[in-house]
Amino acid sequence: MLQLKDLEHKWRVRMEQMPDTEKLQQLALWLMLWGEASVIRFCPELLCFIFKLADDMLRENPSIDSVQEGDYLDNVITPLYIFIRNQVYKNNKNGEFVRRDKDHADIVGYDDINQLFWDHEKMNALVLDDKTAFNTIEVHLRYKALRLVNWKKAFRKTFKEKRSWMHLAVNFSRIWILHIVSFWYYIAANSEILYLDSDKRIAKQEIAVQMSVAALGGAVAVLLVMTSTIAEFIYIPTTFKNIHILLHRMAILFLIFIINFGPSVYCVKIQRIGGSSVAVASAQIIVSLITSVYFAITPQSLLFTHIGPTNKKETRADQAFTANFPILKKEDRIISIGLWFCVFGCKFLESYFFMALSFKDPLKAIAKIKIENCKESMLGSLLCSHMPHFLLLLMILVELFLFFLDTYLWYVIWNTVFSVARSFYLGISVWSPWRNVFSRLPKRIYTKILAASEMDIQLQSKTLCSQIWNALIVSMFREHILSAEHASKLIYRQVPL
Repeated sequence: MLQLKDLEHKWRVRMEQMPDTEKLQQLALWLMLWGEASVIRFCPELLCFIFKLADDMLRENPSIDSVQEGDYLDNVITPLYIFIRNQVYKNNKNGEFVRRDKDHADIVGYDDINQLFWDHEKMNALVLDDKTAFNTIEVHLRYKALRLVNWKKAFRKTFKEKRSWMHLAVNFSRIWILHIVSFWYYIAANSEILYLDSDKRIAKQEIAVQMSVAALGGAVAVLLVMTSTIAEFIYIPTTFKNIHILLHRMAILFLIFIINFGPSVYCVKIQRIGGSSVAVASAQIIVSLITSVYFAITPQSLLFTHIGPTNKKETRADQAFTANFPILKKEDRIISIGLWFCVFGCKFLESYFFMALSFKDPLKAIAKIKIENCKESMLGSLLCSHMPHFLLLLMILVELFLFFLDTYLWYVIWNTVFSVARSFYLGISVWSPWRNVFSRLPKRIYTKILAASEMDIQLQSKTLCSQIWNALIVSMFREHILSAEHASKLIYRQVPL
């Protein structure tokens, strides 16, 4: 089975071998389809599907006489437009279109329409109004059959767009792992008063217990990933394919959780002292660090994709369209890695010495507090006897909150440093006033863009620069980037003297 890179290379070779005439024909066909596509422009996968069918038809019958004027707009675009419109609006008794009282989670949107054309199985499920399978029609006749496709039966919701706090678990799982797991390592390693023996002589020998409790950070990382995986059940349709992927991931996560959590049972409950427990705890720490780092740097959509039987044909479209970010150039990638290495390097170093170590003594003091003669009329000693535990919990939560804020502080600092360094590297002085930059803009346009020396007619530099500037502003206005008010203020005008 060909991979994405192989398919891209195959496509490039085919494009290089294509005659210029055919390239021009395909370009003209695409521009004509796109120009009359209306809101279908927001469905690029659907538009590419239409382009493929139209190209197949023209290959069989190059003559355009077979296509009547207005056929594309009336029979291809209009049914799709009506479907999209009816998702949001309905026709009332007065013949006016009013907005439907439907939540966004119940509306089939552009993304849902696009996802139909991600793989062949879904496209093969297309049927006509007379229940004829679309893929049974001859290739060069499929374009004309688009007018008869039952689009209501074809499109459905592919993602449950619910508004809930569970998005924090699904979309930011790696942020939670980076902070909560590292916070666990720091606090667990410096809160031995909570789990070691009260006898100092025995506590000194329980090194394995301290190592094992700190190594539970790997189990915490697995629990966070499991939580985000469970939350995914809320947002995706309950199809066999989706459930199989999530259950497969959950099974592997449960196994990894046992591997990370099991040694603590031996070191804390069974054998707290001895060389064997130290060896087990040491191995547990190594496994815990590997687990935490893996889950912190691997996107959830790529977890365990190479474990177990996978169907490359089914996952190829997901790899191409879902969470597929452009690859940075080598220099930009090094800068990006350097930025985040500096941010988290300084954060972890500073947080350990100024937060974790400083939290050790207050934690010891509160852990030793015992409230006596505490009686209340209704609850007796139940509430105030546990007051140190409540106070300890509040202190840990505040410490964790500050631990998150610390990341933002270091990001601001290092982002400023890298931005200034990047500006000087590009030859841009960050100390130059913006007024000077804009005042020199006409001169830069005249010297960098215009070939004034090659012109037969010598015009003033202001006239030439104003034409280029006005063309840019007008194009931005036409693309709805600028409002009419802003565009009128930015236009160069010749003021009579």
